[in-house]
Amino acid sequence: TLAGSSAAVRSEHVSQAAAENDLTACTVLQRAGHSLGIGLSNVVNLFDPQVIVLGGGLVQVGEPYLGPARDQLFKMTTEQHRRPKRLDVTSLGHDAGILGAAALAFDLLEAA
Repeated sequence: TLAGSSAAVRSEHVSQAAAENDLTACTVLQRAGHSLGIGLSNVVNLFDPQVIVLGGGLVQVGEPYLGPARDQLFKMTTEQHRRPKRLDVTSLGHDAGILGAAALAFDLLEAA
């Protein structure tokens, strides 16, 4: 009911409902975090990064989302006999993407 209709539900509605201990919202975040952990495990298999930094609105939910992601990533990397990866949240907030794009553009200009 926070969004008015199921078609209008956004991540901020789910995070607000989870903060109010709504069981459905908590389950959604847990499942989404679990799926994120699986996806991050695939990234680790492809690129073997030392650290993974996440950004965006949903990571601001914190542990209800990131905890299951971290747990699944640790489980899968351990099963694959890979070293555990650190999972961090960007301190740049919603500007992380545009700042990364700008940094890449400057690097390309310097290399030219």
